[in-house]
Amino acid sequence: MVAFRKFLGENDMMAYLAMMAPRLKEMHRVLKPIGSLYLHCDPTASHYLKILMDGVFGFRNYRNEIIWQRTFAGKPIYRNIPKNSDIILWYTKTDDYFFTPILIPLSDEDKATFNFDDGDGRGPYNTQPIINPGDRPNLKYIYKDLKGREWQPPNNGWRFNEERMHQLESDRRLSFGKTIREKYYLLEREQKGKQLPNIWADIPIVGQEERLGYPTQKPEALFRAHNRGWQQRGGLSTRPLLWLRYGDCQRSAPKSSMDWD
Repeated sequence: MVAFRKFLGENDMMAYLAMMAPRLKEMHRVLKPIGSLYLHCDPTASHYLKILMDGVFGFRNYRNEIIWQRTFAGKPIYRNIPKNSDIILWYTKTDDYFFTPILIPLSDEDKATFNFDDGDGRGPYNTQPIINPGDRPNLKYIYKDLKGREWQPPNNGWRFNEERMHQLESDRRLSFGKTIREKYYLLEREQKGKQLPNIWADIPIVGQEERLGYPTQKPEALFRAHNRGWQQRGGLSTRPLLWLRYGDCQRSAPKSSMDWD
């Protein structure tokens, strides 16, 4: 906090951060080891709060930043860009946290990308690169396909080990062109869905029927979106600590079939 005061001085932002610091420390104390904390803030404070949370939770326990596009409308702004989004910072207490990937249906735009078909009965598919996102020296091997052709690895290495690559090729799930790509079939993707990204543009602001009477109330749909990521199949939540106002939790928890202490 001393460093913040040196470059911010004494002002409303500094007062806000001073108020937040002990609260975040207490949240970290009571949070379960497998739990998560989602901190909802606006872009004017998010960068300061991230530094603060890095200090409280540890920068290695930062998981993601979710952008919530809360509105598509608003009055014209002539000397700026419309401010239609908020920030949600996601931290965990430990590296052993509970999370279930959040899956959503494919959109019509998604389905339109499945524009290949081998005529083998599996239906249309698209292809994705199998380049490793990180530098993996152990996956930088020359792949020899079933026809005896040799393929040089990408700069970062393949995404799979050699055994897995042969399994995919034997199952006709690799596409060979200028490079090797993996096939994703529409039928399988429709059954599984796709992972919800970190940009949420389909959750509207609080509707009239939800209003409880305070200005910073969050929509129930936003609460439910978080809940899907850490609710165990079968019903009971692992109960990570969400920093939502008490009214939001009280109203939304019963509808989400959540178990609260």
